[in-house]
Amino acid sequence: MKVVVDGFVFENSSQIGIWRVFYETMQRLSSDVDYTLWLRAPQKQPIPPHVNVVRDYGRYYGTRRLVVPWLRATWARRVSSHRHVARSDVFHSTYFTLPQTAGPAVVTTVHDMIPELAYCYMGADAWAGQSRDKRRAIDAAALYIAVSDATAADLVRFMPETESRIRVIPHGAEHLSPAERNLKSQPYAFFVGHRDGYKNFNVVLNAMTCDAWPADLHLRTAGRSLHEREWALIEYLGLRERVIDLGRLTDEELSVAYASATCFVFPSAVEGFGLPVLEAQINRCPVVCSDIPVFREVAGNAALFFDPRLAESLAASVAKACEPETIQRLRAAGLANTQRFSWDKAAEQTLAVYKEAIEAKRPTSPRYP
Repeated sequence: MKVVVDGFVFENSSQIGIWRVFYETMQRLSSDVDYTLWLRAPQKQPIPPHVNVVRDYGRYYGTRRLVVPWLRATWARRVSSHRHVARSDVFHSTYFTLPQTAGPAVVTTVHDMIPELAYCYMGADAWAGQSRDKRRAIDAAALYIAVSDATAADLVRFMPETESRIRVIPHGAEHLSPAERNLKSQPYAFFVGHRDGYKNFNVVLNAMTCDAWPADLHLRTAGRSLHEREWALIEYLGLRERVIDLGRLTDEELSVAYASATCFVFPSAVEGFGLPVLEAQINRCPVVCSDIPVFREVAGNAALFFDPRLAESLAASVAKACEPETIQRLRAAGLANTQRFSWDKAAEQTLAVYKEAIEAKRPTSPRYP
C-alpha cells in the first residue's frame, strides 16, 4: 500500500501535538505501508525511519500558507503534480491539504474544530482560511479520522453530512517514558504548550493571585519562551519570582518536569484531544484541567476539573490537588487511565482506515482560488 502524507506539520515547530500523532503512527506502520512524506519546506521535526521523503522546497513560505489563499493553492498544485501522489493509493492530509488529482483515496485527520468553536480568539483571515481549507478537505475525503469522540461530535455539529464517514482514533501515551521525581524540586504547577487565546494562560496567572492558590506553589512553563507581554503581566501581578520559563524541552526533560511537578494545569477553553493530559498521567503527575467534554473523555475520573472561565475555580482545584490524599488518588488513577490509550492500537486503526478508504474512494478534483 502506497500512502503519501503531506509534510506540513513536519515543517514547523508550532504543531507539536499533530506532528506527534503522525510520527508515532507512521513509524509503527512502516512495515505495512510504503509511506512518502512530501516536504514543501525545510524539515523542523524528526521524520520516522524507513519513510521515503520528497523534498520539493521551492520558495519557502512557512506557516503563511495557513492564511494566504494563493500560497495554499500553489502548495497543493506542486504536491499534486508529483508522480508519487498520482501513483499512491492514499493521500493522508496532516492539516487539510488536498491533491488535485482523482488518483488516491483521500483521508483527512480532523484534530479539532477550534476555528469554528473559538473563532473569537483568532484573526479573521486565519479563521476564514482554516475553515475554508477544512471544508474543502472534508468534502473531498473518503473518510475522516477524528481524534476523540468530542471532536467527532463537534464535526457532526458543524457538518452533519460527515457522520457516517467519521472514524475515531484516539492518541496514545507511551511516547514518553515515565521519569523519577526530582525530590529536591520546589513545589510547582506545570503548564505545557502554547499560551495564546483559547489556551487560557492568563487564567493561570490570575489564579495564582487568588487566596486559595497555595502560597508556596510556583509555576513552571514549557514550550515557546514567554514573550514580553506575558512577562509584563507577570510583573504587574507581582509573580516575577514565582514563574520559571523552562523553554522547549526534550522528551526526557519533559517527563522529568511532569514527574517532579505538584500538579499539571490545563486551562484550555476548547481542545481536540489534549495529549498533555496523558503525558502527565503516565508520569504520575496529578492533572487539573478545564471541565470541557474532551477532557472528561480523555482524563476519565483521574483529574480535578474546574470552570475555565474562573480563576478562583482553578485556584481551588489546585489547592485540592496539593492535598496528600488527593495526590495519591490522582497518581494511581491517572496511571491506570493511560492504559486505555495506545499508539500501537492507533496505528492498527489507521491502517484499517486506509484500507476502507481505498474501497470507498470518492473521486474528486477540488478547485482552489
